[in-house]
Amino acid sequence: MAWSVNGPDAPTPAPRQGWSVAGPDPQTTTKPGWSNVPQALAADIGVGEDFASIIAHLLAQDSGVGEDSASALITAASIVVADSGVGIDSAALKLHLLSSTDSGVGVDSATAVYSYVAPATTSYTTAGAFTYTIPQWCTHIDILALGGGGGGQGGGWVLANQGGLGGLWAWTTIQRGVDIPWSTSSLSGTVGTAGNGSSTSASPSAGGAGGTTSVTIPGNATLTGSGGSGGNGNATGISNQRGGPARGGNTGSENKDVLLNGVTYTGGAEQTSSANGNAPGGGGPGGNAFANGRNGAVGRAIFLAYQA
Repeated sequence: MAWSVNGPDAPTPAPRQGWSVAGPDPQTTTKPGWSNVPQALAADIGVGEDFASIIAHLLAQDSGVGEDSASALITAASIVVADSGVGIDSAALKLHLLSSTDSGVGVDSATAVYSYVAPATTSYTTAGAFTYTIPQWCTHIDILALGGGGGGQGGGWVLANQGGLGGLWAWTTIQRGVDIPWSTSSLSGTVGTAGNGSSTSASPSAGGAGGTTSVTIPGNATLTGSGGSGGNGNATGISNQRGGPARGGNTGSENKDVLLNGVTYTGGAEQTSSANGNAPGGGGPGGNAFANGRNGAVGRAIFLAYQA
């Protein structure tokens, strides 16, 4: 080897293990296992118009009908949602909703409204029992009951005798859902009979009383229009030989009529001739000497159904 000022070349050191600031290279390893995959389960049995937006681990059950809204943001592990609202339904649930129950009523409610129907009057004019069917569309019913008129007393051998009195009015107004349940579909009652006039004799008996008209109203007192009493005694003048008019009203001649909620209902007028009492509910006149008393008039039940 030749001599050199720099001397011989330095040998290259062999690689060997040692310490460094960065440390050894990271090792990448793989091994068998499993990972969680978020799932969503949504069940919608709503009736109406429904929308559900469900993100990340959602179990939602929606049985709403109508318009309903639920929104929840809760961090937890599981999700159970029950929606029983009424209306158009919308549920937005995000990020691990634990539990949300919506049973709101508001926009969800619905009220049945009938289209307009003109008021309807039903009258029962035949003596005896009846059943009134309530129209489904009405909200209110005006009810009137007028008793039957009393019969006149037959005349004696010499003197005329008294006529019968007219029947009495009774009335009321009921509201469905307040005074009676909406489920009540009918009302029953009885129309009062006419009182019979008695026969002439030396000592005639009194005329027969008119029958009571009544209407049974569930949950309320029975509406009763009493019948007029029959004639009994000698007539002291033409006025009390006549059959009396209907009584107990609030308008008309001798208050024989009723004014209720703007509608006038007419009762029987006084009977001035030798005939039966005037309908409805008028009394029969008494008989002159050797003449029979006359019958009163049958009572009446009246129903006016309307919307208010």
